[in-house]
Amino acid sequence: MRPRWSVEPKIEDLLTVCGSRASISTYLNGSYNKCYKIEAESGPLLLRVGLPIDAPRKTESEVATMYYITQHTGIPIPRVLRYDATNHNVPHFPYISMEFIQGRCLEELWHELSMEVKELIVRQLARSEAEVFDLEFHFIGNLYFEPHSDSGHSKASSAKDATTSDGTFRARHPPHPRYSKFRPGPIVIADSPDLSSRLPRGPYDHGQDWLRDRVECCVFNFEQTLLKPDVSDEDLADIPSILTFARLLLEVIPKVFPKGDSPESTRIFHHDLHARNIIVDQDNIVGLLDWEFVSIVPVWQFCELPRVLHGPDDVSKPERAHYYPYGSDTVAEESYYWDEVMQYERVHLRKVFIKEMEQLRPSWVSEFRRGSLKRQVAMAINYIERGSIYASHEWAGRLVRGETESYPAE
Repeated sequence: MRPRWSVEPKIEDLLTVCGSRASISTYLNGSYNKCYKIEAESGPLLLRVGLPIDAPRKTESEVATMYYITQHTGIPIPRVLRYDATNHNVPHFPYISMEFIQGRCLEELWHELSMEVKELIVRQLARSEAEVFDLEFHFIGNLYFEPHSDSGHSKASSAKDATTSDGTFRARHPPHPRYSKFRPGPIVIADSPDLSSRLPRGPYDHGQDWLRDRVECCVFNFEQTLLKPDVSDEDLADIPSILTFARLLLEVIPKVFPKGDSPESTRIFHHDLHARNIIVDQDNIVGLLDWEFVSIVPVWQFCELPRVLHGPDDVSKPERAHYYPYGSDTVAEESYYWDEVMQYERVHLRKVFIKEMEQLRPSWVSEFRRGSLKRQVAMAINYIERGSIYASHEWAGRLVRGETESYPAE
C-alpha cells in the first residue's frame, strides 16, 4: 500500500517554519511531497513538506547527500537552509526549507530550445556526472551525517545546522562540527511499513548480497500472498510465473555478480534525473533537483545514462503532417508530437553524452559498456519488486547456463 495524505498541511503551521511575515503559495504537489514557494524578506525559498516515509532516515539521508555533493563538487543543487526529519514539530510533517532555484525545468523548455543548446546542456550533465564519478565509496547503502538517526539523534535540526550565523550556506567551507563526518547507513525505503520492515537495508559490501537479499525478500512476500485466504484470482494467475523467474534470478546473481575479496567500488547515484528535475536558465543548468531516495550503488549501476536521455534507439523522425491539427504549422503544447520529437532527439543526444564522457572520464565509458548485462539483471529485479516480469524465463535460463551475451527484449 502506497502512503497517502490523510490530512493537509495547514498554512498557519507552515508559517512557523518560514516566519509569520512570509507569504506562501502552493508550488508543486507529488505523491510523497507538497512544495510551497515562500516569499520571505531574504528572498524566495522552497518549502517541501513530506509524508513521514521511513522517518527520520529519508530526510536525514537526503540532506546529508545534498550537503556532501555541495562540499565536494560544483554541481548546482539547492542550498538546504533548515530541515526536520521527523513529524514531531508544528507542521506535523518532515520538511526541508531550501533555496528556490530560479529558472524553468528542461521538460517545459525542450521544444523551444535549438539542438545546439540541447547539446550544450547534455555536455553540462556529463560534466556533473564526471564530478560524481570521482567521489568513490566502498559500500552500498545511503549516506548520513554522523551522528545520524540510527544513533538516536533524530531531533529537529535548526537553521544554524545548515547555515552560518548570518544565514549564508557553508558551501566549500568546513562544516558545522556536528557534521564534520559522514557515515554509511541503511537504504531508505519508500514501500509500506509491512514490506519495508522486512526488506534488507544494508549497508552492503557487495552487489551480489544486495541483489540476492532483494530477490529473496520478493520471494518471501509473494509466497505469503499466495497463502492468504483472500488471495485474488489475478495473483493466483500471475505470482507462480513471477516466483519461477525470481528463483532463476537467484541462480543468475552469483554468476553475473561474482564477489571479490574487497568491497565494491560505489558512487552516489541520482536515479531520477529526468527533464522535470533539471532547471535551466537560458542555456545553462542552474539546478539539479530531487535528491530523495538517492543511494550509493555499485559503479556498474552508477555508470548509466541520465534518465532524461533514456529511450529507444530505433526511432524515426516524426512528421508534423501526421499530427493534429492537420494542415496547420502549429502544434498544441500537449500533443504527442512533442513526445515523439524528444524521443527522436534523445538518440542523437545520447551519443553526445557518451562522446563527452569519453573526453572527460574514459573509465566511465568502460564501466558503462562493461556493466550492461549487470544493469539488465538489476532491471529485472526492479520489475519483480513491482510485481511483473521484465524478460523471458528463457533469457534467465540462458544466463544460468552461462550464456551471458544474451539480452532480454523490453
